[in-house]
Amino acid sequence: MKRITLVIASVIAVAAALASCSTAVPREDPILHRSVRTTAELDALLAQKDRSPILIDLRDRKDFEAGHIPNFLNISNADGGDLLATWITPIKRTKPVILICYGGNRSARAFEQLVIMGFREIADFSPGYAAYSREKGEGYRAETGSCDCPEPK
Repeated sequence: MKRITLVIASVIAVAAALASCSTAVPREDPILHRSVRTTAELDALLAQKDRSPILIDLRDRKDFEAGHIPNFLNISNADGGDLLATWITPIKRTKPVILICYGGNRSARAFEQLVIMGFREIADFSPGYAAYSREKGEGYRAETGSCDCPEPK
């Protein structure tokens, strides 16, 4: 019993110490993160033409060329985000960004990277392109071919 009490006290002390040394950068505006979970939600966001979001597909180039959602740029995040960081650096931080990858992992990493870079409005289609094309059904015709997108160095 004494040992359990000691372990609990240690955990509380560590949690309090971690909470007191926050490394978060103070922000004037809150981060508007939207985890988009359905194709209908994503299509509704894409239909908002007045917002002109930055549309980024983080899959590898060959997957992108095999099929992608129209108007998305292919910026592979396979390199750990270096290409994304280089390409997006000059973009205004107030522009909304919509991210998609194959299954959700790369877009989650890219979201964290964009927050650190100061972007405030980020939508992440967490189910990924595979779920998007599957949910659209047999009649869905993905855009194919390459785009004039940044290349890894």
